[in-house]
Amino acid sequence: MIAKLLFIPIFIASVMSYGQVKKKVGDFSVEFPSSPTYSVTPEFSSYTLNTGNTILMTQVKSIDISEYKEFMMKASPKEREFVQEKFYTAFIDGFSKVGGFTVMDVQDTYIGGYKGKRMYSQLYDKLEGFTFVTLTESACVAFQVFFLNDSAEANKEVTMFLNSIKPN
Repeated sequence: MIAKLLFIPIFIASVMSYGQVKKKVGDFSVEFPSSPTYSVTPEFSSYTLNTGNTILMTQVKSIDISEYKEFMMKASPKEREFVQEKFYTAFIDGFSKVGGFTVMDVQDTYIGGYKGKRMYSQLYDKLEGFTFVTLTESACVAFQVFFLNDSAEANKEVTMFLNSIKPN
C-alpha cells in the first residue's frame, strides 16, 4: 500500500519533467520543454524555442566593465538602486523602440533573489507576452515569453518555464 502511494507522486513528477531541457543563462538556470536554439552575437547570447503555443526566450548581455563590478560591490543599497533604475528605464525604452513593442505595464519583481522588472507587452495588438529582466553583478539577464495562442497548454508551458528559473 505504501509503495503504491509513493509511486503516484514519483510518476507524476517524472511525467511533468519529461523532456525538460535545463540551460545555464548567466547567473541563472532555466528549463525549456525541449531543446532551444542557441545564438551568440558580439552583443549577447540567447536561447529561443517556438513550441507552437509559445515563444520562450532568454538573453544574456555580459557586463565586462571591471569598474562596474567594483562599483556595484562597494555601492550602498541606495546607489545600487539608482544605477539599476536608470538601467531599467533605458532597457524598457530600448525594448519599445528597437523591438516595436508597446509596453502595457511594468512592475517590480524578484528573479532568483535579484531585483528586476516584469513587463507586459504587445506587438501590433497580436503578440502578447512578458519580459522579466534583472541586472546582476556580471550581466543583464532577460527571460521572455510570448503567447502564440490562448490555450491551456500555452499557459502550462509559460508557467513551467518561469517557475524553473533558479539562481546558480
